[in-house]
Amino acid sequence: MTHPLCAAVDIGSTTVHLLIARLADDGTLLPYHEESVRPLLGARRAAGGAIPPDAEAEVLAALRHYQEVAAAFGASRLLVVATEAVRAAPNGADLVGRWQQALALPIAALTAAEETRLAMLGAYGGAVPQSGLFADSGGASTQVAAIAGGAILWQRSLPIGASGLTATHLAADPPTPQQVAMAEDAVGAALATLPAPPTGSALQPVITGGSAATIQALGLPGCGPGVLTADCLAQAEAVLTHDPSRVLVQRFRLPPERARVLGAGCLIIRRLVLWSGYPSWRASVAGIREGMIRAWTTAPQDWPVGLPTGRS
Repeated sequence: MTHPLCAAVDIGSTTVHLLIARLADDGTLLPYHEESVRPLLGARRAAGGAIPPDAEAEVLAALRHYQEVAAAFGASRLLVVATEAVRAAPNGADLVGRWQQALALPIAALTAAEETRLAMLGAYGGAVPQSGLFADSGGASTQVAAIAGGAILWQRSLPIGASGLTATHLAADPPTPQQVAMAEDAVGAALATLPAPPTGSALQPVITGGSAATIQALGLPGCGPGVLTADCLAQAEAVLTHDPSRVLVQRFRLPPERARVLGAGCLIIRRLVLWSGYPSWRASVAGIREGMIRAWTTAPQDWPVGLPTGRS
């Protein structure tokens, strides 16, 4: 059986990202095309949290372009979801409605639990394990979930993300030691609200999201491919918070927006690793977009719902 080509777009707090891929018969995901724009919705929200008209227009322009790209590739379906930045904005529902009307395209405004389940489906390659600990750390929030008996035991959405933490606590570029200490306190307070992590010697936690993927790809000392430890993250954080972002752009060939918030993302992940008590986490480059394509391909009638919820 040949599965149809599918396009997936997620409207995040930093990027609006497109993935066009096909699910193969053996369960692997075959990518055809990927691209992104960075409207920085999380950073550009007004004082009351609303997304401004110019940012709304940038997202709409990106979605129009992605519609054209998906059609050119012959994708049978274009799936679009909005995550935390839109979910948390007081005008988020209105924005989704206007985008849908302008594009004649359904857009799913995901709940935190739906966002977590789709990211998990992508990171685990379509099969949720019998037990596990999972996180998806983005620009505006960090989703954390524990798995037991092949279902979600608990899931929490923490109001800490790389962009938000940078804007709130790491305003200087590079941040001062006092700012870093304040950011660390904020992350620690958020993690303290989580239930106890699951235990098991065979369990290796998995994390996805832009910060995790970027950090492990930088090739910093002690950070092996696909694996993040507290020690390697501490070394990475020292580098990423020491120099101005313009230096990081040149040294690591990062987009300026990513370089500016990567230190905060590293801090969040390091504290998450320490909280978990596990020596290392697997960093997955696959996440919500891959999960979207897997979910729609295997159960299109259930989109965007239909994934096992477990207990919350």
